[in-house]
Amino acid sequence: MRLLGLRSHSAAELGRKLTRRAFDAETVADVLSRLADHGYLDDAQFAAAVVGRRSRNRGATAIAAELTSKGVDRRLVQAAVAELDPEVEVEAAVRIVRPLLHRADPGSLRSLLQLAGPRLLRRGYGPRVVREACRRALSGDGSLPGNVG
Repeated sequence: MRLLGLRSHSAAELGRKLTRRAFDAETVADVLSRLADHGYLDDAQFAAAVVGRRSRNRGATAIAAELTSKGVDRRLVQAAVAELDPEVEVEAAVRIVRPLLHRADPGSLRSLLQLAGPRLLRRGYGPRVVREACRRALSGDGSLPGNVG
């Protein structure tokens, strides 16, 4: 319970932590089952929460990789990532690109793609999102909340 009090965990992640603390497999399985039965451990809710938090500065690919590394079932990962609004993903990428505009050649989409593209790809944004984010940042598209002009 103390581990769950610090932050939410996937069942596999919590199981690994308990095993490292020298609990036997039967005890770990029993604890995980009881926690799930009481609603304290739910991989679908965990995945949805991670997507909600990480989507502010990470793309679908990076979020899916993180969930997979935490032992969330592939189907749950796909379902959680599918809930990502493509427009929200593009807007998050635009927020990352905008501060880089002054370093790119003025008006050059190619220059901005070369500068911002690798950064966005490392953060798990797909090529379509990278291109659209750079295009919007370059055009000054006012699709972001609070954007003036």
